[in-house]
Amino acid sequence: MIKWMEKPYYGPGARVRHRSLRRKIDAGRYVPGVFLITEAENPSEQLEIIDNAYLQQKKIRDSLPRIVGLAYGKEEAFQIIRQIAAECMRETGGCDLAAYLKEQG
Repeated sequence: MIKWMEKPYYGPGARVRHRSLRRKIDAGRYVPGVFLITEAENPSEQLEIIDNAYLQQKKIRDSLPRIVGLAYGKEEAFQIIRQIAAECMRETGGCDLAAYLKEQG
């Protein structure tokens, strides 16, 4: 089962259709151009950007970390990560994005 952050971040292109996109992703359907921002599996990293095409593989789908953002295109995904980093710095004074996102729900 796919896990989502309580209030995920959406890029401008994904925000308009976020409900439809989430339903499709939850159903395991491929949506061209859509990237997910997830918590990192590797403890030395904080976030990962993955193409939703990888969710077609059951093994990856079943072990996917919590999704914290949804974007159309990689550039939008990078914008979301910059937004999260700026919020984290403003709120905590540090760059521990993983801890900050856990607090956010």
